[in-house]
Amino acid sequence: MKSFPLCSALLLFLCLAPPVIHAEENDLLSQWVTQTLINTLSVSYDKPLSAYEDVKDNYSINAWEGITGFLGGGGNLDKIRSEKLTLHPALEGWPVTLASGKTSGMNYWIVNQVVFIPEFNVRLNFKLTILERTGASEDPYIIQSLKINVLPNI
Repeated sequence: MKSFPLCSALLLFLCLAPPVIHAEENDLLSQWVTQTLINTLSVSYDKPLSAYEDVKDNYSINAWEGITGFLGGGGNLDKIRSEKLTLHPALEGWPVTLASGKTSGMNYWIVNQVVFIPEFNVRLNFKLTILERTGASEDPYIIQSLKINVLPNI
């Protein structure tokens, strides 16, 4: 009879532990996504491109080309420099995980995050495919690919 409460407690723990671990993992991922997007989009006219090397390390080559294509496309970078702007991106809510899984032995997540950039009066939806890094990397994740959509202002 004494083993029944012990077994019940163990069973309860085993049922509740995985969601707690998963929630902590999602919190870490969400924090990383928000910090990475803020650091990436906080562009200033007086900051040299070499100052963004740390940010660049969070992106694959293709994803970084997408970011630089957006910032340089449509005259955005020219506008930042000519009007001496410093961008102050504002995140709308927390990142939303659309999917997650494992591919080629690596954990991945597909995440949406809406960002408002007041200096351009634009709302952007970032759809990010994020891979978990392995080994002794400084950052736990890398943005493998991204898609940026302009949203209507509210």
